[in-house]
Amino acid sequence: MSEFAALSPQDNWRGFVSKHIWPGLTESEVPDHWNNMSWRDLEFLLDSGHTIGAHTAHHARLSKVSGLELEGEIVESADLIENKLGISVEHFAYTFGDLASFSPKALALARQRFQFIYTGLRGNNSLGVPPWAIRRDAINPTDSHALVGAYLEGGADFLYRKSLKTYESWGLS
Repeated sequence: MSEFAALSPQDNWRGFVSKHIWPGLTESEVPDHWNNMSWRDLEFLLDSGHTIGAHTAHHARLSKVSGLELEGEIVESADLIENKLGISVEHFAYTFGDLASFSPKALALARQRFQFIYTGLRGNNSLGVPPWAIRRDAINPTDSHALVGAYLEGGADFLYRKSLKTYESWGLS
C-alpha cells in the first residue's frame, strides 16, 4: 500500500488503518504495532534479499472502484513503488483476498501490469495454476497448530472451489 508507506511517524497512520485496512476499528482501537513500514523499511527488506510487490494505494476494495480510481489503486501505486525504490514490481496481491473484493475489470488491469497476481483463495498451486491466479493461505497467530496443519494439507480447499472457478473464468474471457 504505497500511500501507507508514505506516512511519516507524525502522520495519522491509525486513521489510515481504521479507514482502509480494518474498517470497524476506531483509531484508538488500532494496536501500536500496526504502524506502517516506511520507504526506508522497504529498502532494508530489499537489501536483505526480499521481493517487494504491490497491494494498491489505499487498500481499496477493488470491486467498489472503477475507471481512473481503479488504475490509480493498481497501476499508479506500483509505479510509485518502482520509482521510490528503483525496482521492477512484478507481484500484486489484491486486498482482502476474497472474490467479493476483486472484479473482472480489476483482474484485467492487474494482468496488464503484473506478472504474478496473488489471491486470498486457498488451493494447491502445483496443479498448473496460472501466474495470475496464485492461491494463498492466510493464518493468524492465534490459530492452533492443528488448524494450520489442516490448512496446509488442503483441509479447507473445498470451501474455495466455487470462488476459484469464478475467478479463473474472469481471466479466460
